[in-house]
Amino acid sequence: MSKTYEEVAYEVDNMADGLNYPIDQGIKKIVTALRLLGFPTESSCEGHMDRGLQYPWIQFIAQDLDDVKLKEVNKKERKRLIELAEEFRKDVNPDFKYSILDVDDLSSFRLAPEEDIVYGKPNEETKDRCQKSFDEFANFLISKA
Repeated sequence: MSKTYEEVAYEVDNMADGLNYPIDQGIKKIVTALRLLGFPTESSCEGHMDRGLQYPWIQFIAQDLDDVKLKEVNKKERKRLIELAEEFRKDVNPDFKYSILDVDDLSSFRLAPEEDIVYGKPNEETKDRCQKSFDEFANFLISKA
C-alpha cells in the first residue's frame, strides 16, 4: 500500500542528520515529494550563505545494495528524475533550471539548481529563487503521486 503525503511528511519531519539536526525547512517539501514517489533521498540542504553550499540540493542513494546493484538502481532513479524534471519544464515551468550531478562514480547523485554550475555561488535572492522553483517542482511531483 502506498503512503499518503501526510505519512511521508511525518517521516520527513522526524528525520535528523548525523548531528541530530532536523531537515531544513526550505527543502522539506521537495524531499517529501521525492520520497512520496519512492526516490531514495539520502541527504539534503536548503543552502546556507554562511557555510557549506549556498544553494538547495538533495542527494540520492539506494540503500543496502552491493556496488553493482547500487549503481544500476541509481542509474534508473537518476533517469526517472530527469524524465520528471523535463516533463515539469515542458508542461509547467520552461525556466526550471536544474542539474543532476553524479557523485562517487554513480554511487549516488544529486539534484541541484543549474545556477550552481552556471553562475557560481548565488546570493540570498538567487538561493530563494532556487528554493521557490524546487517548491514548484515539489507540487508537480505531488500531483504525480
